[in-house]
Amino acid sequence: MSTVRALRLLFIGGLIYLATECDQPHAYSKNDAELNDRGVAQMGRFEYEDAHATFTAVVDAAPTWLDVRVNLAIATLNRQREGDETLALRTLEGVLKIEPRHQRALYTSGLIHLYLGHTDQAIPLLREVMTVDPNDAYTAYFLGQSLLQAGKYV
Repeated sequence: MSTVRALRLLFIGGLIYLATECDQPHAYSKNDAELNDRGVAQMGRFEYEDAHATFTAVVDAAPTWLDVRVNLAIATLNRQREGDETLALRTLEGVLKIEPRHQRALYTSGLIHLYLGHTDQAIPLLREVMTVDPNDAYTAYFLGQSLLQAGKYV
């Protein structure tokens, strides 16, 4: 799988989950919400550098808003600088330390591990997402890809 194709799939999958809210309580202002919306729009226009800066500002202002941290991780990944995969995973690990069942963080972490070829790390993350929504076609697809790459056909 080419880098561009893999990142495009991560972006598409990430956008699908951008609208999903988790049960994690968070405190944020109207301005924070508007900035988050701006960052989502920037992602939609492939302005990853700008989206990264926007989401960083929201995370600084509303550090308990875990969904914005995931948005920041997705923007970091899609920015495609050297080491951004590692930075994105670190951000997602921080979210999962606070909320171990955060669906978007699990899903995005699973996709990054799959992209990096770490199928043994991707499989349990994607399986966890499937336990919550067994009909999620995107997660099923990427879990299948992880199992296939790991040689686990049964």
